[in-house]
Amino acid sequence: MTNSEFHGTAVIARALAKNLRVFDDRAVVPHLSYYNSSYSTYNIPLLTSKRNLYKTIIINKSKSINLNYALRASVLALKEIKHQIPVHCTVNFSQKFSKSLYSMKNPVSYCGQRYKQYFSQIGIDDFFLVIEKSRSGRLHAHIVTSVNQSDIPYIKQLLSNSNEIQLEPNGKLEAHSVFIDLGYEIKIYKQHIDKHKKELLEMEIADYPELTTWRKSNPRERHLGISFVRRVNSIDVGLPDYLCKQLNSIIFKNSISNFYISNTLRRKLNAIAEPIIEANKICKGFRH
Repeated sequence: MTNSEFHGTAVIARALAKNLRVFDDRAVVPHLSYYNSSYSTYNIPLLTSKRNLYKTIIINKSKSINLNYALRASVLALKEIKHQIPVHCTVNFSQKFSKSLYSMKNPVSYCGQRYKQYFSQIGIDDFFLVIEKSRSGRLHAHIVTSVNQSDIPYIKQLLSNSNEIQLEPNGKLEAHSVFIDLGYEIKIYKQHIDKHKKELLEMEIADYPELTTWRKSNPRERHLGISFVRRVNSIDVGLPDYLCKQLNSIIFKNSISNFYISNTLRRKLNAIAEPIIEANKICKGFRH
């Protein structure tokens, strides 16, 4: 093995080791775009305390790029469940239900308990959710769980509560009221990308269409203020990273966070986190 080959192997080995210590199940080499490079394993702090497991780390406030290790570990735990696949459910609440949530004592916990009740009908205990606010002020929930693929149509039915989601004037479900995906999309909003980065990404899309995973937004997305979209075809820790984009500010005055993790999933993610925290303490010199 030449010196350059040995150096390359060592770099990859260090990156893999660091990936494990930051609960990252994605490729070692990050995408060239600024969004994914922000999550480079060399740019984020190691978790050395269980106390910080559920705290949100602000990586780039101006671009709404944040990270939460509990949500990352949740995805890893969901992927370990045998004979099931992780899914990403999006539920768009009606204006009326959104308004009622704002008036509740603990709206995030309320939503968590509601979905716990729904999922219990098909034996699902492990899930987490993140509540977000759209530009219109309406709220929506991102729910991540692990299911039997044959149960997906029934899950959509469970989540389609007419008292909670938006309906058309004729009483039918509004398009995209409930959407279930085996992957996810990362969206870059107009206000979160400067002119130089925008031009670079446009060049990447134009010059390397076979290689890039990004695309320009369609008219509907542009109307919502979205400039670029990247499709990921399976659930990995990039999903909770993306869902952290509003976690640096609290939506509800009566809640301490915008996310909820079921108790059974908390136990599983804690079991994943404990040995990693201990290893990180040693790495940082806290223990010898």
